[in-house]
Amino acid sequence: MSIKKLYQLVRILSGESYDWHFKISESSRDKISTGTRQDLVRLKIRDKVKPISSVLFDAIALAYKTQIRNYIAHSNYSFQARHTHPNNYIKTDKASQIQTLNFDKWVDMFHTTLVLHNEMIRFEQKLSDYYVNLVEEGNKIEVKVIKPIITEYIREIAYIRQQNRFIWAVNK
Repeated sequence: MSIKKLYQLVRILSGESYDWHFKISESSRDKISTGTRQDLVRLKIRDKVKPISSVLFDAIALAYKTQIRNYIAHSNYSFQARHTHPNNYIKTDKASQIQTLNFDKWVDMFHTTLVLHNEMIRFEQKLSDYYVNLVEEGNKIEVKVIKPIITEYIREIAYIRQQNRFIWAVNK
């Protein structure tokens, strides 16, 4: 979910439309996807945000390393002294070059990840508050929807105050 949110944020910051058909590749056989996790993070989020925000670029570059994500997700590491040792180091693989990671570096990565996550939550809340205020002032909110067959149309969304959420408005 974090990858999707960052991806959509960077698209909007780049002046692109929301990608309604976003899908992370589940396997190499997956032909209908936006990309693999590592490609999405590196190419479509981190590298794309670099000209827009060097601070966000640096935070993503520090927080997300494919090799570390994989060794944590698959419990494929060991501890020795004040270091973790990924058991997925591959000399010939550019994305698997970490042989050891000291705890100080790990702490920096972990805290940066938490800050990114917390700021995304704060941003979503501010965005929601902004749109709630627009609706409560009597404004309509419309969203551009792009279907896979490249059909575009505008749909109105409605705000349900009791549930603090938006839904598709009923077309009249």
